[in-house]
Amino acid sequence: MTARLDRTKSLLSFLGHLATLRKKRIPEYTENDKVLWISDLPQGLPETWRDTCRSAFFANNPADIPDLWLEVRKKRKPAFPLLPKELQEWVPQQFQMHPDEYIDRGPNVQAALRRIIGKEGPLTKRFLFKLYVAGCPTLHRAGKTVKRLLNGALYSMQKEGEIIIEDELGDRSLESQVVRLAGTPRVRPRAGGGRDLVEIPASEIWLMLERLGSKGAQGEALMRAVLEHYGFSKLTEARRRHLGRVISIWRQRGS
Repeated sequence: MTARLDRTKSLLSFLGHLATLRKKRIPEYTENDKVLWISDLPQGLPETWRDTCRSAFFANNPADIPDLWLEVRKKRKPAFPLLPKELQEWVPQQFQMHPDEYIDRGPNVQAALRRIIGKEGPLTKRFLFKLYVAGCPTLHRAGKTVKRLLNGALYSMQKEGEIIIEDELGDRSLESQVVRLAGTPRVRPRAGGGRDLVEIPASEIWLMLERLGSKGAQGEALMRAVLEHYGFSKLTEARRRHLGRVISIWRQRGS
């Protein structure tokens, strides 16, 4: 009897340890961990929120939530109200859910792009899209639909010979493609202005590198000299990666 009991205990111990192999262990909490206790969870939520955060510990009837300590779900989007009758003739109901699909697709888009490129060019597509969205009150960001629309307008303008688009870094990224009006200079040296480092054309940075390189600047000192020229103080990881790629191509071009 004792031998059978020992084997049973050993089997249960083995199964218990086997089950823990599939779980990620957290041996302890450190001062950098943010601990959220169940008692800190919001209670008395509105009706539309009640199924987004549930726990048997503060349920009125714990039996309604069997074998569940905590369940958190993404809140469902509320139903949009019907548009007023005065607007229904002009704006479709779907506009509230997908406003990007109802922005102007006609010549006005090209006209707006033409004005931005004429004033700010040469400029990267990233900065061009940023300026377009900033000037359009119905948009908050350059989503896929907006980018597809603007790329289509730029393609038409390029096909008509109005603009020139150069892939300066060779990867067709938004920071690599530089747009300018036909007949305008390829490079226009200037201060950083409202541009981030990744929004400045590589050709513009290359011109600055030519000047800084002749003074013997190398490595990180060269990067920080470029940052200082454009008025930046922090060499973030994103800026370091971008500037490292720009410098690498610059050196290949000079070899």
